[in-house]
Amino acid sequence: MVQFNFLLTDRVTRETVPFATIKLNNDQQRITTDINGTAVLNLPRNDSEFEVKILAVAYKEITFKLKQDSCKNIYTNLSIAPNRHIE
Repeated sequence: MVQFNFLLTDRVTRETVPFATIKLNNDQQRITTDINGTAVLNLPRNDSEFEVKILAVAYKEITFKLKQDSCKNIYTNLSIAPNRHIE
């Protein structure tokens, strides 16, 4: 297994986004970010491509493809845009 480590932040405020849902390949695997906005997906060690979808209340949905083609663990900081920003 290879780990894909997320830190999810608000694109406007830069604060972390807790309790967001991260789905892999249409619910093949589902995890939730913790209180600090972090989560870890465990991926099989192969050359597969995965669809990752991130959902959070009051935020726009993010969907992207992830090609895991190495044996290294992946660390990323993703920012998510709010549906609307209240000034």
